[in-house]
Amino acid sequence: MLILAFFIGLIIAIPVGPLGQIIINRSIKRGFWHGFSLAIFDALVNFIFCVVFLYGISTLEMQPVVKLALNIFGLIVLFFVAVKEFFFTSRTSNKNISIETTTSLRTKDIFGNILLTLVYYITNPTIIAFWINFSSIVHDKIIMQSTLSNILVFSLLFSLGVLTSQYLGIIFMKYIQRIHKFKKAVKYASASLFVLTFGYFFFTVIQSIREIQINSF
Repeated sequence: MLILAFFIGLIIAIPVGPLGQIIINRSIKRGFWHGFSLAIFDALVNFIFCVVFLYGISTLEMQPVVKLALNIFGLIVLFFVAVKEFFFTSRTSNKNISIETTTSLRTKDIFGNILLTLVYYITNPTIIAFWINFSSIVHDKIIMQSTLSNILVFSLLFSLGVLTSQYLGIIFMKYIQRIHKFKKAVKYASASLFVLTFGYFFFTVIQSIREIQINSF
């Protein structure tokens, strides 16, 4: 169970999602700790979600109006983050970015990372559905005795796997970034993934509106 929990977190957190792309992008543009600090908060939220859902909140169902409001808020936040992170680049040269730091990590940067992580997980339309299904699978296939201690250990190792995956993603992309011919490819790939995610958020907003219209008749 212990090794499996770590590897599940490692695989699930392969940074192809919007938050993973922000983590990598900030690490490349601003320095290692700007991205990795966000990865730490991501792992912490995953730990909390894992404990909460495995401990029994697996039947949570969100009201359509609340879901729509969160989807719209997430769509707006995602739009502004995408514009800032991927479509407006700093004039500062990034040729000599080191793995340690580019700019110092300030208190407001830490609070900004916390806020971004919370907003992402609260407004992401796939999070609740994922954790409901994931908790059911874990209970059925992995944790045979659902004691609090087993759930805490599983959640801790799962979140460490998530953090390790983000760390390896940062290191790998920094290495690729040093190879000049891959720089534009990395930039365009990240921007494309963000556009796809933005489109999915927009699609969920339309679905939520239709769900409310159907329920109102």
